[in-house]
Amino acid sequence: MGLANLVADAISMGLGDALSEKAEYDYVKREYDREAWELENHPEGEKTEMVELYEENGVPKEDAEIIINTMAKYPELFLKHMMNLELEMMAPDPDDNPWKKGAVVSTCSLDI
Repeated sequence: MGLANLVADAISMGLGDALSEKAEYDYVKREYDREAWELENHPEGEKTEMVELYEENGVPKEDAEIIINTMAKYPELFLKHMMNLELEMMAPDPDDNPWKKGAVVSTCSLDI
């Protein structure tokens, strides 16, 4: 019974981790896609939001506009920075694999 419990616990922990990682990735990806759409369809509004965030962090408006207008020339960089500053999220990594992470958790649980 002890070995069966150990294996069941490992599977449970791995599956739980994989599902939670997938849910988090899906949420972050949706937010990223939404911000990408907003940047593409309303770039001035997104730049204004970012300037305001910089101002809230003590950067004078003129300097914030220079920084944001320069960064906006590089949409991918701007989008990742927006995710980080505005939503306090890292941009999703397409190489993330929640099932691989779950397998690692399961394997590690068996070693304990």
